[in-house]
Amino acid sequence: MQDDHQRARNDAMDEIVRSTPQLYAQYLEKMQRVQLLLIGRVAVRLTDLDQNPTDPRPAAIVGAAFACMQAARQAWFASDRSEAFGRYLDTAMATLQIEPNHDHSRPGQTFLRNRPA
Repeated sequence: MQDDHQRARNDAMDEIVRSTPQLYAQYLEKMQRVQLLLIGRVAVRLTDLDQNPTDPRPAAIVGAAFACMQAARQAWFASDRSEAFGRYLDTAMATLQIEPNHDHSRPGQTFLRNRPA
């Protein structure tokens, strides 16, 4: 849990990053590097093998998670920030659901699908 001083400092730094195109570009590049690292880890979890560059599923899963994080972040910053960021993230993530794989060539696997509003 952050104290009010630390939260105000973090909010000010976030505002500077979001309002400065060069800093925001660096932030997005950093997020892209993190996504690339996670894609490899998700690939291993999905298949117990090294990443297969022809399999779009790991990138789709990581991309969906990061899209939810960005959407929640934008909504939270647009709000009065009286509610926890986690609530916004939960709401964004709730728009996606995991469904069983109906592709019988890959039994036991699941896929993300957009949940209707």
